[in-house]
Amino acid sequence: MGGWSSKLEVEGKHAYITGGSEGLGLELAKILAARGAHVTVVSRSEKKLVKAMGEIKAAALSEDQKIQFFAADVSSNEESKAALIKAVEAAGVPYFVFPCAGLARPGYFLEEDHIAIHEHAMRVNYLGTLYTVHAAARLMASNGVRGHIACIGSVISMVSFIGYGSYAPSKAALRSLAELLRNELKPYGIKIHLFLPAGIDSPGLVEENKTKPKPTELLEAGDVPQKPDVVAKLLLKGIQRGQYAITTDIQGEVFRASTAGTTPWNNYLYDWLFAIIAMIAFTFVRLQGDSYAVQYPYPSLLPVPEKNGSNASEETV
Repeated sequence: MGGWSSKLEVEGKHAYITGGSEGLGLELAKILAARGAHVTVVSRSEKKLVKAMGEIKAAALSEDQKIQFFAADVSSNEESKAALIKAVEAAGVPYFVFPCAGLARPGYFLEEDHIAIHEHAMRVNYLGTLYTVHAAARLMASNGVRGHIACIGSVISMVSFIGYGSYAPSKAALRSLAELLRNELKPYGIKIHLFLPAGIDSPGLVEENKTKPKPTELLEAGDVPQKPDVVAKLLLKGIQRGQYAITTDIQGEVFRASTAGTTPWNNYLYDWLFAIIAMIAFTFVRLQGDSYAVQYPYPSLLPVPEKNGSNASEETV
């Protein structure tokens, strides 16, 4: 069961945030700066970082706080470590680590360029987090910093369906990584959190929707994206409560409770209830997903029907 509900120590702590130039990362940076934290944000786009700096500094509690940015591609281990080292030199070993850099490019698994898209998603979403967390955790452990690391997953970390062939595996890998770290880093007092948000109303979602297949849109019809600042506050609230797995809505809670495995529950009573609900609800979700998949298959590889109505033996590409 998740555990310590107390005031979250923020003032004077160093928060290191990748993907911090927009969306969830930027909102976390602004909230933490407003509560007195030293903040480092990392992103590939220096132009976006400069703009973000103005917003973060405007939100800061005092002029004494170290608010800085570094342009880096976190999908590169070398660039990722270099950015962290520079940040530590200026503001010390981070107490909070939020690897928010990520992307989604929905599409059909059968698309010709799916493998390239899948590889890119793994580099950014999984390896981009792995490189940052590995370097940060080593620094935190060796310097006795008993802080917090949050792996930024998704509801799709727990359940996958048509359209997320490249995105879901990378987010599921983060879930597995977080579960490992929660256990292995216990001796060092480093607290691991797995964040499992639903849709976030951000520039990333705009790009995501450009390639989203019809069945994916239908399955997500009831998911109303939340504003990044709301999502950021829910993440910090979960950390303050000592929760390992943190969600942003009831649907996420149902998925979390029913797929918890050996990880801690947040509330025994509610989690049992959510798990029971999941046994019923998941049947309908599965049937609905199968139905949409049949109605809207990837069109370019449909077998050509023979005149007698049977399927041809060759595929058209």
